[in-house]
Amino acid sequence: MASANYGWQASLKYMFYVYILNSKAAKTFRYVGLTDDVIKRLSEHNEGLSIATKGYRPLELKWYCAFPTR
Repeated sequence: MASANYGWQASLKYMFYVYILNSKAAKTFRYVGLTDDVIKRLSEHNEGLSIATKGYRPLELKWYCAFPTR
């Protein structure tokens, strides 16, 4: 039996994520971003590769939500 192919299943491979980061150092700092790879992007933030968050490291992922389109 062939498996059914639903359009939404194909789109799961290419999701976009809105995410919120909290700074562990500066308790009032929050950052909202958009990416297609949350884990990689969090790592980049914590490595200091983002000018906007470099001074607020370490950062933790507070929340994220997936969307099929940008």
